[in-house]
Amino acid sequence: MTQLSDEILVAYADGELIGEDAEAVERALEGDRQAQETLRMFLETAELSRAAFDDIVREPVPGHLIETIAGTAPAAAPRRRVAVGGGLAGLALAASITLVLGLVSGFGLSNLVGDDAVGSPERWVIGTVAAHGDGVNGLLESLPSGHLQTVAAVGGSAEIMPLTTFVDPGGRYCR
Repeated sequence: MTQLSDEILVAYADGELIGEDAEAVERALEGDRQAQETLRMFLETAELSRAAFDDIVREPVPGHLIETIAGTAPAAAPRRRVAVGGGLAGLALAASITLVLGLVSGFGLSNLVGDDAVGSPERWVIGTVAAHGDGVNGLLESLPSGHLQTVAAVGGSAEIMPLTTFVDPGGRYCR
């Protein structure tokens, strides 16, 4: 009997299994209601992904890209290099700009996640989800594939649904 892991079901849903491998999965699916539901979820997710990018895929490829790939595009004119600053003055200018950008970015990010996040490595922002400590990690380690969980997020709440779970050689979950 074929063990129906998420990896095998994703490969089957994507049409990557052929012949005996596909037939073995089909036989195993006949008696496994949970695997059938997981496969249905993978198929629906694949269809949603295809639908989301369908318009982009159907757009004609611009002529300049075809020329570039075919190697028939006209050669670009050589660019002239212009030296900006020099010696210690240029280095000091670059360091000053980097410092200002770092301070502005840090201040802006601290306002996005709240004042208590400044200097706090336990608080992370993943997309729009704010997690304290191991909150999201614990959720990802315990939430089965295909199950939806609502979590607190910046400005409200967000939903997390792991689609595929892999177990590495060390026995850890990878999503």
